[in-house]
Amino acid sequence: MFDMELDQIVFIAKNKEWVSVKKLLVDQHVKNEDVSLILSQIQKTINGRSFEYAGVDVEKVEEVAAEYCAGARKNMISLSEIFAKIKGPKLKEQLLPACKAPEQYPVAEFCFVRCVIEKVGYFAYPTPEILQKVYPNLKVAKPRGNYGKKKKK
Repeated sequence: MFDMELDQIVFIAKNKEWVSVKKLLVDQHVKNEDVSLILSQIQKTINGRSFEYAGVDVEKVEEVAAEYCAGARKNMISLSEIFAKIKGPKLKEQLLPACKAPEQYPVAEFCFVRCVIEKVGYFAYPTPEILQKVYPNLKVAKPRGNYGKKKKK
């Protein structure tokens, strides 16, 4: 599965129902943007999971972030206006219900910041979608399954 003699990127995760496998064999034909794509796919895969496993209810945090972002346009000005509206004690009061224990608040707060940034159209890392816009020749693999199509009877 993993050969130390080869240049490759391998990410395998399995925990309960969550399974993720990302692999790329790097040879002379693989470009830097291909490596960037696989790394961004790994990042996107683990981004939300790390908060869940840290004991934060990501959906609750996203609801709080949605309140702050309601009506905001997708631009930097909106981002600065949203952060200017945040009052520390009120935010803590809103985010604590998303934590299993009060000690997890800093994780929930970081999750909130990530959610706000993403709701306004930005990411703290290059996403597969952004990379595909920059490099149209990149092929983003679609997940297996029947997504969005009507099932045959």
